[in-house]
Amino acid sequence: MPDLAGDLANAENELARLRGIVADTAAWIHDDAYDSEARCALARRLKLPEPSSRARSTLSAPDGHRPADDHRPGPNAGQSTRSTTED
Repeated sequence: MPDLAGDLANAENELARLRGIVADTAAWIHDDAYDSEARCALARRLKLPEPSSRARSTLSAPDGHRPADDHRPGPNAGQSTRSTTED
C-alpha cells in the first residue's frame, strides 16, 4: 500500500526547498549591487518580475513602509520575533 502521508511530506519538503530557491533568486534580481542587465535578463528568463529602475526608498512612503513591489529582506530579516523577556 502506498505511503501517501510520506509522499505528501516529501512533496511539501521539496516545495519548501524550491520556494526558497525562488525567493533567493528574486532577492538577487532586485539587489542593486549586481549588474542591471544580468538581473533583468535572469528575471525575463525565469518569468519573474524585473527589477525596477527607480530608486526605492522607505523614506519616500508617507508611513515609512516600502512599496508593495519591494521584496528585499527587511532590516530585521533573520532575527527572532521573540522579545528578550519572553521565556
